Formats: sequence, structure tokens, C-alpha cells
Amino acid sequence: MVKEVDSDGDGFIDLNEFLELNKIDSEKQVQDIEDAFAIVDTNGDGSISPSDESSISNCKKIIQNFDCDGDGLISLDEFKKMMCQGSNFLQNGN
Repeated sequence: MVKEVDSDGDGFIDLNEFLELNKIDSEKQVQDIEDAFAIVDTNGDGSISPSDESSISNCKKIIQNFDCDGDGLISLDEFKKMMCQGSNFLQNGN
């Protein structure tokens, strides 16, 4: 792993190399979330609505818990917040 990140070849990971490593991971995480959102947003309108979700009750629960602006839809930003809470939000009712 050190060789992959050690851009100056000194055998150590300095602060800039460490920050670059975290930046790559963050960009991948954002892309993963956007990809997951696109799977659920089946009509491609940029929001999750009951017509996008196979389980209406799950969709209603998602909207109830994560619709921060109260428009009855889940935007990409709201979806990102939901994803950051982990996969157990439906079971926990959070």
C-alpha cells in the first residue's frame, strides 16, 4: 500500500500523500452513493418517489425520515445523508 501512495518514493507517506489517499476514497464513496441513487431513481428525474421504489411502504418510510425540505421527494443530497447513516435505517425507523 505504501508504494501505491508514496508518490515521491521515499518509503513514507507524508501529509500530502495521505490527504491524496483520503481524497481518492472520498471521491469513490461519492460515486458509489450516486450510482446507488441512480439505481433507485428509476425514472431518472433526480428524486426518489413512490413510483421509483418497488416497495411503497419502504419508499414512504424513506421519504418520511429523510425528506428534509418537505417536498415529498428524496433528492440526491437527502439520499447521501440517508446512505451515510448506514443500511439499518429502515429496520431502526430512523
